Amino acid sequence: MQWEVSPVGLAIVSSLVLLVIALVAIPVLTRVFREAANRNPNTPRDREDENCR
Repeated sequence: MQWEVSPVGLAIVSSLVLLVIALVAIPVLTRVFREAANRNPNTPRDREDENCR
């Protein structure tokens, strides 16, 4: 038994797989980069923080 795959069906399935990966990866990467930015000591602080020192 051999499956006959149409190019359109393969394109739809591939698009759905990429969509699911993107829906998972975007929030994860956003959180990772936000945490990395919060840990970076070289980021400029607010002016209020400088006055409190």
